[in-house]
Amino acid sequence: MGRLNSVLGYAYLSMLWIIREPIWLLNGFVWIVGFFMIFHFWGGSEALINYTVVIITAGYWSMGLNVGGQEYGWNKITRLEEYYIASPVSFGDYFIGITMGMTATSLIYSLPVFLIAHQLGVLHLMPLVILLGAYLVFVGTATSVVIISRVKNPMNISALTNTVSTVLSLVPPLYYPATALPKPLDALSSLLPHVAATEYVRSIVGIGSALPPLHNLLIMAGWGLGLLILIHRYVTWGWE
Repeated sequence: MGRLNSVLGYAYLSMLWIIREPIWLLNGFVWIVGFFMIFHFWGGSEALINYTVVIITAGYWSMGLNVGGQEYGWNKITRLEEYYIASPVSFGDYFIGITMGMTATSLIYSLPVFLIAHQLGVLHLMPLVILLGAYLVFVGTATSVVIISRVKNPMNISALTNTVSTVLSLVPPLYYPATALPKPLDALSSLLPHVAATEYVRSIVGIGSALPPLHNLLIMAGWGLGLLILIHRYVTWGWE
């Protein structure tokens, strides 16, 4: 129970920003509904189905990369991390806690998507998409942890995570299909984990994918394994 309490405690701490200021939820809901209206009037059913997938795959990945990364980064810069290191809690418990907190926050943010999916008749896909989203929270958070752990000089962590998250959420083929890109860019773009996840679901619903479904799953698995290796090798949990 001790480890479980530690993990849940860190999950709670990572959600304090949304618990204390739930007005942030309104921002997320407006974003989801606003884009739904755009795709409804300018795209059609395929664009809307793709949107219900992307808002979770890209959104959850971005939550881990951006907000999860900021949680770790600011703890490091403000030296709050030293209090955690001095406690009996391991880095694994700390990391799992942050990931759980970011997943729970993402799930709350994406509640309107379930209504959209129901209207489109694809509600049955949501368990799979949410499962992929939870995995992408882990991938996004782990990516930021590896990057930030190598930053030696204090800096504006938000500027780093926001920029990377924005670029990799808007430029790659998420809101548009990878098959629209010329070869070999279509396949190369799928090497990003959130694009591979989106492409995997697209292949299931028949929208089309630049790579076979198994290849997309292997890409996602490769990211997870690679990041675990990098965390074990480069992320320290102690005084250097």
